Amino acid sequence: MHITEPDYDYPGHVKYISPLKAGLVYNPNYYQGKIIILLNSESMSRSEFTAMAMMQAENVTIIGSQTAGADGDVSVLPLPGAIFTYFSGLGVYHPDGSETQRIGLVPDIKIKPTLQGLINGEDEYLERALEYIRTGK
Repeated sequence: MHITEPDYDYPGHVKYISPLKAGLVYNPNYYQGKIIILLNSESMSRSEFTAMAMMQAENVTIIGSQTAGADGDVSVLPLPGAIFTYFSGLGVYHPDGSETQRIGLVPDIKIKPTLQGLINGEDEYLERALEYIRTGK
């Protein structure tokens, strides 16, 4: 994963922070069973960042819907009149350099909850994950 931060020497520019590495680089004895991560449009910030790190392992499958795309550090900018504004102060990118902010993470298996499922109190995300565990599809 890649992260950028503001370059205060050159306003309007960003600079790359060293790529972040996770998983096999540091732990050759990692868990090799199936890992399923459930995400939806309410998944944001640390959950997106953690899922993106875990996606680098071959045994991880993301099930759900596209995430919020809000995975940067929160920066505060004080303005006159005791007014504050908040924004993402860091840029976050997939290992291939593609953006995640405003785009989110795209699941391997997409789920769109149905109105009938919501009315019936069904957890269609969990049901699909259990089906994937049973069938591998």
